[in-house]
Amino acid sequence: MAFSEKWQQLMNSVSLGINRATQMGDEMFGNAPKTAYDKETTTGFAYADLLNKICSELKLQLESMFTPNPIRRAAKLFTTELNLNVPGDQPPLEKLASILNDCYVEMGNTDFSETFVEFAPSLLELGKSEQQMKVEIKDGLLAIINDFLTGYWPDLQASNAINMSARERQKLDLLRLDYDWSRNGKRNRDAEKAEKAKENFERQIYVVQVLLKQCEVTRDKLAAGLLEMAKAQDRHYERCEEIVQGLAVKASEEEYVK
Repeated sequence: MAFSEKWQQLMNSVSLGINRATQMGDEMFGNAPKTAYDKETTTGFAYADLLNKICSELKLQLESMFTPNPIRRAAKLFTTELNLNVPGDQPPLEKLASILNDCYVEMGNTDFSETFVEFAPSLLELGKSEQQMKVEIKDGLLAIINDFLTGYWPDLQASNAINMSARERQKLDLLRLDYDWSRNGKRNRDAEKAEKAKENFERQIYVVQVLLKQCEVTRDKLAAGLLEMAKAQDRHYERCEEIVQGLAVKASEEEYVK
């Protein structure tokens, strides 16, 4: 690119920045009209912000449920950020069952060790049921949450200190400033420029509304995911009850035989 072209781009950027700052200042002091977004768009923004808050809180709570130990959660986050391949921990119930089996081997054939070896399979079944519940939640509700937080929300949200790229909502605000500045006849008498600013603004409104519609879809998916999580938990608790009742029946039968 020639130097003259680069210089012209720089001048255009400076001029655009000055125009936006002027329009923003005039709006602040009530010296210039400000285009208001329609009710559907403003309501969509409010729903999107609320959905982001709900998804963030739900993800935090689900991670706490999957990994109750906060130190382990921090370690998983650290290893994930560094892309380290760390083998997964053995589920607690399976680990306890393994310990009971080891105790049986070391203690030999005694009444106490027999209790261990009979109790261990039930712990394994409880652990499998718990893992199945977690898998269903991860593949369902958590997948919906991650899809929104890592997909649609970053495209919609405004830039911040961490992510300085102008996202669609911020682009809309900037193009709105351009449009309001260009339609002020005292500043701009170029009808073609005003029409182009209007087209850019309306096109960006459409882009943002598409993303906001996706937020509505995510909201419906989230409600369905919460229902499926409740069903998965209910199945797990029913299975736990069956296993514990089976142990109780077995214990009573052995006591009767004695």
